[in-house]
Amino acid sequence: MNPGLGLRFWLRMLGLGAALCLFTAFVVMNLALKGGEVTLPDLRGKAYAAAASELRQAGITLKMDDERYSNSQLKGCILQQDIPGGTRIKRGRTVYVVVSMGSATVSVPDLAGLSRRQAEILLQQNGLNLDSVTLVPGEAPAEAVLAQFPEAGSNRAQGTGVQLLVSLGPQAQRWVMPALSGRALETAQAVASAMGLVLKDVAQEDRPGAAPGSVLSQSLPEGSPVAAGDALSLVVARGRADISKARLATLRYQVPDDARSERRVRISVTDAAGSRVVHNEMEKPGSLVSVAARVYGTARYRVQLAGAEAEEGEIP
Repeated sequence: MNPGLGLRFWLRMLGLGAALCLFTAFVVMNLALKGGEVTLPDLRGKAYAAAASELRQAGITLKMDDERYSNSQLKGCILQQDIPGGTRIKRGRTVYVVVSMGSATVSVPDLAGLSRRQAEILLQQNGLNLDSVTLVPGEAPAEAVLAQFPEAGSNRAQGTGVQLLVSLGPQAQRWVMPALSGRALETAQAVASAMGLVLKDVAQEDRPGAAPGSVLSQSLPEGSPVAAGDALSLVVARGRADISKARLATLRYQVPDDARSERRVRISVTDAAGSRVVHNEMEKPGSLVSVAARVYGTARYRVQLAGAEAEEGEIP
């Protein structure tokens, strides 16, 4: 065997072995490097403590960089992360996050007595919303806030909706107008007074065969819907000397300025023609009520405020 050929053979084998070792070392090193990376998950919406535990097992450190109020995430949940989810990072890396402090809270203002528009503006100024409005009849002026939920002074998250109970205003009771023709004037006056109608005028007319003082016609038709405060005029058969001469009197009443809302003022007169209501309406505090009433003979007036006796006296 040629000694030169044997030497070259072994040199070639030695070179192949060295190359194989280098290749193996490269593969092992590459695998080792890849094994030191992890894919960072999307941490938004996760509880900070749970996310920190999850990353710790992957060799990643989680640290809180800041806290902020949020209406979209519960307190303690992650809002932002400095490295986006899906990024491959090396083990031992630190990830910084912003954590939610929950919703900012505000004190619910007192809305009772305000108008609906005023209440809505005040809610907006305090970072709250108007949720729903329920309208109900009441003695308070129309559009006035009667109640609210949540209650005044309670703490709620910004953006919370507030429910309101709002007044429709005083609602006059509705009646069906009865027939007064043929009835005595005193009876007709009593019916009108009981219904809260305002008897504005009583005229006389000659009617052969009609009982003196009986009602011949009425301004509000029989069967029509009427409400307290509606004006009624009557025509009666002539024949009563005590109501043959009438005069126009002006009655005035100053509503006390000691309340926040309107109250019903009811003014009635009693004269030779009987008793009747001449004014029956809601009036504002401090307002002056002036009523022109036709009266017969000796006459007196009576004023009721919100159902209570307020004033009475003679009509000159």
